[in-house]
Amino acid sequence: MSMTTSFQPLRAVYLNQRINYAIIARAMTCTAILSSLFNSPVLFILYFNCLFCPRLPRVIPHHLYKGVCNLTLEITIMLTVRFLRILAIGLAFITAAQADELTIFWRRYGATKPIEENGCKDRHQKLSNSWREAARMINKANDAIKYLKDSPKPGLKDKKGRWDWNRRARTMKSFFAIDISSKGGPETNSLQSFEFVERIFGEMKDGMDNDRPSTPRPDPTLLCGDKGWTYYPPDKDYPSKPGTKTGDIKNDDGKVVWPRGMWWFQGRVMMLPSQTPTNRDFCTGKNLAFTIASISMITFCEEAWGRQGVDDFVDPKKVQKNNPLYDTPRQTAATIWIHELAHFYGQYPRGNELPDQQLYGGDHKPVEGHLTYGVIGVMNLAIVKPELAAHTAEAYNMFALAMSLPDWDWSTGEAKEQGQNIFDRLR
Repeated sequence: MSMTTSFQPLRAVYLNQRINYAIIARAMTCTAILSSLFNSPVLFILYFNCLFCPRLPRVIPHHLYKGVCNLTLEITIMLTVRFLRILAIGLAFITAAQADELTIFWRRYGATKPIEENGCKDRHQKLSNSWREAARMINKANDAIKYLKDSPKPGLKDKKGRWDWNRRARTMKSFFAIDISSKGGPETNSLQSFEFVERIFGEMKDGMDNDRPSTPRPDPTLLCGDKGWTYYPPDKDYPSKPGTKTGDIKNDDGKVVWPRGMWWFQGRVMMLPSQTPTNRDFCTGKNLAFTIASISMITFCEEAWGRQGVDDFVDPKKVQKNNPLYDTPRQTAATIWIHELAHFYGQYPRGNELPDQQLYGGDHKPVEGHLTYGVIGVMNLAIVKPELAAHTAEAYNMFALAMSLPDWDWSTGEAKEQGQNIFDRLR
């Protein structure tokens, strides 16, 4: 059976000499949709008045009816059209956000700066997936911090709740050297460190939720690899100032800014002490990624994508008792994101508050030439230099990773289940 539908002019219906308001509502809805399609509230009003108003029953004086009809209905109609437009814009924004969660780092790339320029074209989907997973981990970290701040330790009768509180508080102590009071919140000696950790994770979440950092800074830039950079010697024209030599650029104090020349990429400029005219010193050795917060730039090096499991999601089902926290199944790009975001928010604009600290071994002695990476390094730093534990980036991705796997107590650096001895710490 087939059905055909033809468009008929809308007409009022008489029911005991009263207007059927359901028909009016239907008329307003249909004509609002037609109006929004033609993007014209004027067309809407004309359409409604021509087809609907003249056919209403004359139960009130014509001139009074006409004034009420024109005033009330047209205002209502225009508000309806405006609402539909706002709704359409909102749905379009949500759709765009769902299609690409990396908008905070993609904002610089569009019609004038195609995404291919940052070297991430082939990594786009992997970066988006890992960004989404990092967001989930960061949310779990923020939830844990809020819980410890607001919740006292449950009583002995609530074994599961007590264990759950302990796993969070103990991990906070092991990774950040922060003591949590049984009444909830940090102990006095740990208040400053707790507030710092809370702020960094809060800024990470705000940046992801609001699609922009909460602190004023240049638009964030994401690069994949370091091949897009060009060296400009002092005697070569500055890229954005033709006719002005790079070596002639001065700051407000009259001091030459780039006496050794500088490296340039899409308006981002730098010349670090370790850099030379022939060595960018970015993605060298085993560098997975690096952040230069002052110019709002995060770079993923090719080395990052060569690691086993880096493309995967962290799978809770792959965790077994006594597994190390930072084992291969949990060394994903999401943890790299969180490490770099810790630098991103902790090194600007307040200064370098979140570097990679010196690595200390199990004998509590510094390991020369090495920085704090991995859960063992994080825990050793918390013991040897507790005042620096909240100021090393690796502690943040370790804590977020641990909080995203809530079936285990990770305070020893290993997966411990409820009731298991937790005092055998890794070294």
